[in-house]
Amino acid sequence: MSSASIHIPNMLTDQNLAMQAIVIVSLWAGIGYNTVLFNAALDMVREDYDNDQVRAVMMIEIVGKSTADVIRKLRGLPEIHTIHSTNGNWDLIAEIHSGSLSEFDNVLRKVRMIDGILNSETNLLLSSV
Repeated sequence: MSSASIHIPNMLTDQNLAMQAIVIVSLWAGIGYNTVLFNAALDMVREDYDNDQVRAVMMIEIVGKSTADVIRKLRGLPEIHTIHSTNGNWDLIAEIHSGSLSEFDNVLRKVRMIDGILNSETNLLLSSV
């Protein structure tokens, strides 16, 4: 760099700049590094849905051969966003979207009153990661 006539000061040997260099490094070690990690962690949590919306998944167990009737009735509820068939202890998984907790509570009541539903378990979706 000296051939291009640019003078770069040595920050650790220059008495006027050494303290400033130490302060900058100390701030980076104490604040900057943690801030970078914190921002990286925040970036891992996606904001891919409306914060004013309640979202949940409901696992549903169906009695006998009433699956088609239950699906038809679930599709009639506008808050039921998607319905998936599955295997295991549950027969269906429904994704629920509602505008508030009171609307969400009403949807749960309506679903549980559908003939053919033996059991259900519902989990709120807090954030996507």
